[in-house]
Amino acid sequence: MKLTRPILVAVAVALVGLVVYRRTVPRQNPAPLEGQYVLQIHSLPVTHNLALGEFEVPAKSTHDVRIALDEPRMQNARLSGYFSTTGGAGIQVMLLDNAQYTHLQNRQTPSEFLFLSKTAQAGNIEAMIPSAGTYYLIFDNSASDSSIKVKSDVSVRYETMQVDSGTGQKK
Repeated sequence: MKLTRPILVAVAVALVGLVVYRRTVPRQNPAPLEGQYVLQIHSLPVTHNLALGEFEVPAKSTHDVRIALDEPRMQNARLSGYFSTTGGAGIQVMLLDNAQYTHLQNRQTPSEFLFLSKTAQAGNIEAMIPSAGTYYLIFDNSASDSSIKVKSDVSVRYETMQVDSGTGQKK
């Protein structure tokens, strides 16, 4: 016990010294090559929570959530979350792009789904979003003769690229 305390104090003092050293001594960056532009590219994570909460879907109807993603440099986009219902046989959840949503609105069966669940009382929602655009998350209760209460929490996560070019002049 007597030996442990001095060792802990010595480790703490060494850590504080290292932190002070790293903050006061400037890091040496290699000089940029002559006559070239200096660009820095950063990948920035972005999360949008859709905050759907609780809502009711009437019998023989749908609850449609429009998702507009207009970030042209969006990469690795993913929609994820969950849904649960109270009462009834459950609900079907789907994610459609704008073209497939138009088919659905015209009473045609969509030919492609970004996500399609089985009719269930609860489940996870996971889908890759291929590019910027307008998408629709649809809670489908059209097969039921009774309304259903739904609770859902969904978010969209993606990375966007940011390019910092300084002044844009040669260095």
